[in-house]
Amino acid sequence: MKLNFFIAIIIIVFIGFSCNKDDKAIPAPTIYLSMPEQGFDVDIDSSFIIEPKITYDISSSYAWILEDEIISTDKDFTFFDYGYGSFDFTFTVTTPSGVDSMFIPIYGIDFCTFEEIEFPEDSTYHNSPDNGFFSFKYIQLSNDYNGNYIDWSGFAVSSETNQSSYAISNQFSVYNNSGSDDSDKFGVFKQSDNINHQISFSDGQAHQLKSIDVNNSTLAYLTMNEGFKRRDTVDFFRLTISSYDENNMVKDSIEYYLADYRYPRTSDKFIISTWKTVDLSALGEVNAIGFKLASSFDNDTVYTMPNYFCFDNLKINN
Repeated sequence: MKLNFFIAIIIIVFIGFSCNKDDKAIPAPTIYLSMPEQGFDVDIDSSFIIEPKITYDISSSYAWILEDEIISTDKDFTFFDYGYGSFDFTFTVTTPSGVDSMFIPIYGIDFCTFEEIEFPEDSTYHNSPDNGFFSFKYIQLSNDYNGNYIDWSGFAVSSETNQSSYAISNQFSVYNNSGSDDSDKFGVFKQSDNINHQISFSDGQAHQLKSIDVNNSTLAYLTMNEGFKRRDTVDFFRLTISSYDENNMVKDSIEYYLADYRYPRTSDKFIISTWKTVDLSALGEVNAIGFKLASSFDNDTVYTMPNYFCFDNLKINN
């Protein structure tokens, strides 16, 4: 009799435990998405798939909302053919246990890279385009090539990444393992004393620029790393980016330091060795942009600063 009583008690406890386990509340869903702080930049010429991750994704319904209108009920969303502009999406997931939402800004912009520019046969760079311009899409980059003296200035396109040679033959290398975002090709700028080389637009329209990625050339980096005096507070290598209007008059300028040793503390001194993004939005709408390099050794009669820098990923808002 006692044995049957204890068996009954065990069965009741087990049933009660099973019921409590089955009745355990499922938490509300939570959305996770790896996203840049300012949102996604998406090339208007390509598509972009957004794939949110969701915890407790059970019996879920989804909604992608733009301007108070549901445009998709799928979990993943493909941004395609929206054109230029800023698009403020809201993604919502709803389950029987609750709701979660995430604000997802997307910017439709034009990415101007150099991947489509072909090099001469058996070459790893190109610095002598036809008619004095590299042209792709509606972008033009001016170039002055003198075959008699085998010299050039302005813009070139390269894939070279030698980080050790001081030789002038290494003038097309970036101090990095690749172009920006692991691209194969990038732009090289070599300053001229008497030609104002520019990036302009063949469509004759003014454009709003978002940003450009920059880095030091190997020649400039190695020269500064060897010659800049770390204990002094005078050395620098400065890039000035100027905007031009339809009459080729300067509208505005911004400055960016490719190297700066003017700080009192040694730990604050730097020479750029990785790709950095320079915000160009303050220039407003432009018909062209030009570059000017200056350093603390511009008037030095012994020390010569190579006036080169590398660039990639010019982003255009409209």
